[in-house]
Amino acid sequence: MEVIRSARTSLLIASFAAHGARNVVTEIGRAVDRGVRVDLLLEESTQASAAFTALPDHVHVWHRVGSSGVLHAKLIAADRHTAPLGSANLTDRALSENIELGVVLRDPHLVEPLVDHFRWLLATENGIMRPA
Repeated sequence: MEVIRSARTSLLIASFAAHGARNVVTEIGRAVDRGVRVDLLLEESTQASAAFTALPDHVHVWHRVGSSGVLHAKLIAADRHTAPLGSANLTDRALSENIELGVVLRDPHLVEPLVDHFRWLLATENGIMRPA
């Protein structure tokens, strides 16, 4: 929640699964209200995008192109300065009950290349992700 609140211009969020986690969805909505651009990279086979239907239409949802492999990454990048990386999906159980592992990067020199990589994945000419 703290990382989402720290975003001023962009949030880049990747998750394999997403359901419940209403507090996260609410906080993302508040970020949108502040003018933050939100990109959600979600695994289509888990119907993860259904967790975010309450968000405004201008939230960008992305799925993998093709049927081989899955989007299994878990990332929340606030602007280009902070990013928690870990094993937790955006689900109620992962965020409150499961034993998960993660680290929060607060060094822009580490976060910027991660954001650049995911932005590269979103570039349509690379054919890796597509708008949902």
